[in-house]
Amino acid sequence: MNKYFKLTLLFIAIWFIASVINGLMSTACLLFLGEESEKKNALLAFLFSFIFSVPFIFITWISGMIYMSSQKGYDKTYRFVLHETFAVSIIAAFLFRNLFKEFKDASTGLELSVVVSAVSTIMIFRKELKQINTN
Repeated sequence: MNKYFKLTLLFIAIWFIASVINGLMSTACLLFLGEESEKKNALLAFLFSFIFSVPFIFITWISGMIYMSSQKGYDKTYRFVLHETFAVSIIAAFLFRNLFKEFKDASTGLELSVVVSAVSTIMIFRKELKQINTN
């Protein structure tokens, strides 16, 4: 199978796992840190973590494909994807803070869950990224 197709499938899996982790962490933040009005939206946070992460995973996927085509090697590609994911998730958290001001009590926890879920998922799939890049 083509390594770019494998990378595409890997990023779909990364998107799914990161969205589940973020959805669970966001739901927990809203249930434990949010006001009563925010607790009603806890299940929507799970759904929105899937929807709103699509543009950010797309950016990471495209630049990861471009970087992988440069044949830099596994370690450099992994570090690039990890740093890029961290930067993109920080941007996503910043946009979240500015777009959704109604989650004021739990906003720090929600922003942290975006970054933690994205970076931890890349770390979980480190071995698979190595297999794709070495083939």
